[in-house]
Amino acid sequence: MAASSVAKIREVFDVEADAESGKLGQFTVEVDGKVVLDRKKGLMTLLTKKPWPSVEEVITAIKSA
Repeated sequence: MAASSVAKIREVFDVEADAESGKLGQFTVEVDGKVVLDRKKGLMTLLTKKPWPSVEEVITAIKSA
């Protein structure tokens, strides 16, 4: 998921983007140091099976930032 999101961010915004490893279940998108989309790590996230953000959700969050 991270690789496809990074590739789409680079394509849509023509900017440098990267992905870093996080804790199990964690997903955070930052723009200029500000969190614009996240999925917290932890047992509740895993138990409730909160889905990963789609690439489209990532792009929309960045556009809204």
